[in-house]
Amino acid sequence: MAAAELINTFENGMLADSLKYLQPKGTYRYAKNMTKGDRNHFGYGLAVEEGNKKLHTFGHNIVGAYYVESLDASVYFTADGSIHLFDHVTHKVTFVAQDKEFGCNWGFQGCEWISATFKTDQPCNETKVYWSSGCDYYVLNIAEMLN
Repeated sequence: MAAAELINTFENGMLADSLKYLQPKGTYRYAKNMTKGDRNHFGYGLAVEEGNKKLHTFGHNIVGAYYVESLDASVYFTADGSIHLFDHVTHKVTFVAQDKEFGCNWGFQGCEWISATFKTDQPCNETKVYWSSGCDYYVLNIAEMLN
């Protein structure tokens, strides 16, 4: 006996968590290059998966990188002791600060990946980055450094 032909109308959306034989009729499990929302569209349906296109090359190794939602930008820590801001809308990189400006060494040269936390203070809408390197803790006001 021949297997029954499976016809899917895709009318009920994507349901990727069910087992194949328990997949509800009218749903689909996989959509190539698609995801359930993205950075700009979350919770409404499918969005095109973001790619890995190279947009910038830094002169030194990256030792930390984090996306900051309130700025729609990523902060990069580089091995020369610098912090850079990459704007995801304009694709421009802005230099923020370097440890030498403050007469200190942030310790970005070692083998340690810099783990950072961000906070946006109101009512001035100032974004601050907090990180540690070795046994030292640092805070930098990104808005203040860019003004």
